Amino acid sequence: MRSFGFSRSSIVYGVLIEMFILSVLSLIVGGFIAILFSENFAGSIFGVKAVYPLGQIFGYIFGLLGLAMVSGVIPGYNASKVTPNQALRYTG
Repeated sequence: MRSFGFSRSSIVYGVLIEMFILSVLSLIVGGFIAILFSENFAGSIFGVKAVYPLGQIFGYIFGLLGLAMVSGVIPGYNASKVTPNQALRYTG
């Protein structure tokens, strides 16, 4: 990205945006699976309806998104320090 003219900060932001999108998608899929399993488990095993504490759920969601952003800063910073000639030398 540096060889195309991106600045170091835009590379860090790109990594953070990618981390955010992957985190949101995984939370959506994981939440859907958790609701599906909890409904089936609570109904078939205990014969009760599942209860979802929304305050705790939103707290966990924002906590996990914050953790994903914090954990994405170091890889983004390291990716921004790579010079264009080093990045073009490694093709895979």
